[in-house]
Amino acid sequence: DTEAVIFNKKAAISIGGFDTSYKFVADYEFFLRMGLTFDLFGSEALVSKWRVHKGQASQTMEMIMFNEGNRNYFKYFHSNYITTKTRVRMILNFGKRYLKKVLFAWT
Repeated sequence: DTEAVIFNKKAAISIGGFDTSYKFVADYEFFLRMGLTFDLFGSEALVSKWRVHKGQASQTMEMIMFNEGNRNYFKYFHSNYITTKTRVRMILNFGKRYLKKVLFAWT
């Protein structure tokens, strides 16, 4: 699963750019803020590929990424911009992530 993203530079600067307090999920948090401020477009077209290997940060720093992702959920869950429907989706997604983490920890 990979993404290729293009943003207007002025729009990115207007929301404060990347939050550098995140080590691995700064882009995800950035996308959330962009989505709260601007309309986004998504496409199913294949525009990029990436290689997965055991030494990459997303594999070796999995727990840090998990914790940073949780921080994002809690940060935006109580936002005035989030609808009830979105909150329900966030709860389900968080539950899925948590169960996956617990189940895979036992294997």
